[in-house]
Amino acid sequence: MRVHTENEADRVFLNETGDWRAMSQIKILNVEDYPASREAVSEMLRLAGFAVFEAATGGEALELAAQIRPQLVLLDVKLPDISGHEVCRRLKADDATVPILQISASYVSGQDKVRGLESGADAYLVKPVEPEELIATIRALLRMRDAEEARRETEQRSELLFESSSIPTWICDLETLDLLAVNQAAVAQYGYSRDEFLAMSIRD
Repeated sequence: MRVHTENEADRVFLNETGDWRAMSQIKILNVEDYPASREAVSEMLRLAGFAVFEAATGGEALELAAQIRPQLVLLDVKLPDISGHEVCRRLKADDATVPILQISASYVSGQDKVRGLESGADAYLVKPVEPEELIATIRALLRMRDAEEARRETEQRSELLFESSSIPTWICDLETLDLLAVNQAAVAQYGYSRDEFLAMSIRD
């Protein structure tokens, strides 16, 4: 298991959109049992501005992921102790939001790709992978993760504003006119429980 931290927190890079961004703060866990391949990919990722952490086995990957909480996992399918598919399932069970990019050998079958995606992988590449394709895929997965996080944060803020409002407020289905949600102010003013409200419709 290798952890690379040399001045990474202080490095800032110009990303593909032209914005300055501390790419070194984006932690990638590179899981590959073949040392030469692992080190080559890790060096490429570091040159692209990412903070890279390495694991040679599935067990190391699970342990290190719990410690560093990576923003993305680059996961080889064939590992000496635990299959990459099983590692993927365990990682997703612990954190469903972490993007996982699985990589496998060139002789992989279509069914193997299906297994990888069904185990929770967000993308699947077959070796040999061109550096540009690998970096582009990683950046696309990170953009998707950022968009999903932004969506969740917006939903949480909206829910907080809805619930904390002192004005009785309802949310209803525009087609059926059934009530979908009601805030505490409505419960307090009208005396119905939330369950009673949700059994009603605007027609009532």
